[in-house]
Amino acid sequence: DLLAAVHVDPRLVRDALANQRLLGVQRVVIVVTAEDEGVFDVRPQGRRGGRALMEPLVLLPGLLCTPAVWSDVTDLLDGNTLVPEIPALDDIGDIAARLLADLPERFALGGLSMGGYIALAMIARAPERISALALVDTSARADTEAQAEQRRDGVARAQAGGFSAMLPKLASFLLHPQADPAVQARVVAMGAAIGVDTFARHQAAIAGDQV
Repeated sequence: DLLAAVHVDPRLVRDALANQRLLGVQRVVIVVTAEDEGVFDVRPQGRRGGRALMEPLVLLPGLLCTPAVWSDVTDLLDGNTLVPEIPALDDIGDIAARLLADLPERFALGGLSMGGYIALAMIARAPERISALALVDTSARADTEAQAEQRRDGVARAQAGGFSAMLPKLASFLLHPQADPAVQARVVAMGAAIGVDTFARHQAAIAGDQV
């Protein structure tokens, strides 16, 4: 069943399906929408009609996102859904291992942005535990050196006192110019809750080694 419509880099489809680390996963689900006059529709498009999920569904937040980022999706589901906080560690593999230690023996998995990198690392370590995979607005590629350096520069500015000022700019970058101001406020609030220290650790994890 379709849970949400999201915009995703079409190259991810090729990368994800070609990635040998995905072997052992029963299904790879990548949900893509077309652009409608430049506006991405990320509202829920369907629901499971009251049926309980047979296995737990684990949804991983992205960078500077709390579990609340998935709340509009989990509100449509009939329980059996877990949205963990991402540990404040500076290595994607360590984050994946920490989460695997705390999660059920078998589950379906979805990851948004950085959560997608973590999901791929979890697949690499325990493919037999993951029954289905959804990758949302993410990448199977490691950062280029230029991208990694850009992340380091952003962290340096945030640690120098610019974190609070950065959050509204980041929300404007991530969202469409016509996005609901309430959505922008939610993005800023999640970033503030994550804080600069965890932001720095997660950026280091992404820049260093995605899987």
